[in-house]
Amino acid sequence: MNNKRLAQEAALMWSTKDFKLLDDLYATDCILHQQREGKTITFQGLQAWRQYIEEFYHAYPEYQEKVIEQIAEGDKVVSLIKCSALDVHWDGVVIDLIERGKIKETWAWFKRSSDELCGKKGSQTGLK
Repeated sequence: MNNKRLAQEAALMWSTKDFKLLDDLYATDCILHQQREGKTITFQGLQAWRQYIEEFYHAYPEYQEKVIEQIAEGDKVVSLIKCSALDVHWDGVVIDLIERGKIKETWAWFKRSSDELCGKKGSQTGLK
């Protein structure tokens, strides 16, 4: 699987909730940095990432994620992401570092959609 496809599969996993794919997509010693609403959280290791995902889906069971655009260069993939859960919408940028066919490190920045902040409830997100 090429690097762009690997990053797409990781994003798709969030919408399909097929978390068995974690072992196929991420290195066991992966490091993930997430920033949401100004707070940065770092997860070290696949087990910590798995626990976060379970907690996240407990809070947002309707969560959906869609890759809008990607750029790949060497061992890095940058993805523009649109996300939603009920009436909450986020825009995000995710940078994945790929090593030996798996995601080794991820940096992710998310913020509430500007449409939602303007009172349009994310009407331009492309997610339903």
